[in-house]
Amino acid sequence: MSKQDFQNLTKEQMEKLQILLGELQSSSVTEEIPIKEPPLSELFTRDEKGKILQSKNNCLLVLNHDPLFAGKIKYNEFSDKVDICGDFPWKRYSVTYCDNDLRHIILYLESEYGLKKDGDIATAINIAAYDNSYNPIKEKLLSLKWDGISRLPDALHHFLGAAKSRLNTEILKVFMLGAIVRIFDPGHKFEYMPVLVGGQGAGKSTFLRLLAMEDRYFSDDIKKLDDDKIYARLQGHWINEIPEMLAVSSAKAVEETKKFLSTQSDIYRVPYETTAMDHPRQCVFAGTSNKIHFLPMDKSGNRRFLPVEVHPEDADCHILDDEKA
Repeated sequence: MSKQDFQNLTKEQMEKLQILLGELQSSSVTEEIPIKEPPLSELFTRDEKGKILQSKNNCLLVLNHDPLFAGKIKYNEFSDKVDICGDFPWKRYSVTYCDNDLRHIILYLESEYGLKKDGDIATAINIAAYDNSYNPIKEKLLSLKWDGISRLPDALHHFLGAAKSRLNTEILKVFMLGAIVRIFDPGHKFEYMPVLVGGQGAGKSTFLRLLAMEDRYFSDDIKKLDDDKIYARLQGHWINEIPEMLAVSSAKAVEETKKFLSTQSDIYRVPYETTAMDHPRQCVFAGTSNKIHFLPMDKSGNRRFLPVEVHPEDADCHILDDEKA
């Protein structure tokens, strides 16, 4: 429409035009139209002939931006492993990344993007994970909301029939604070170990497992402290039970246990890594025993060991009968 056309408009036409322009300005027509992202293949690095390069960078581009993988590949700071979270078109039994996941990811990148180098894909998976780390226990603890009911003071009595005493309350409080602090400050100095003392079937191990919130964060697999595989057994476990404290009946064994509890960081090589690294501890330890005299007399007073006698017959609720009580 030219300037002359505007001059030829009648007053009534001009008023209608002004109304129309006002409606257009207030309508969604003036809203910004989202820019459509180009296909990932257009972002790939290519050779001088325009052919897609078989590179780690292109593999990483897919893992970071393809909707199937974006944000789902994570490094688990607690377990020292790679996790793949979310739904995928293949059967999975755990969030922990495994060889079967790698095989399916290789198949997907080859069929969808023509990326075929297995080694590049495996490297890109590790890079994507380490750039997107998380700690599942820390996230779970931060998500919890207190309902205003104080349960800790009576927990040992309620579930295990331990005496209602300030000492027992403080033992459990110190233990749980130590466990939580080590999640938020790995390697924090914490050398105390409560020892639940009672007969078979008292629910000692079950109680410790419940404190860990999930079964996978609890372990009773520590048999010997001088085991070469002890550090692998600690990986991914928050609450670790040292069963049958009768195993530390000698003075030498007691000293070895004290030294183990006082350690704040462990140096070991994670499977599939090439170098050993320092791993500040994020876990705590609790012992169980059938007899109260599980330690020999010691000049230091054995201050690291905090015994709690349990009597399931006095419990408000037997933990083995109703774990949700």
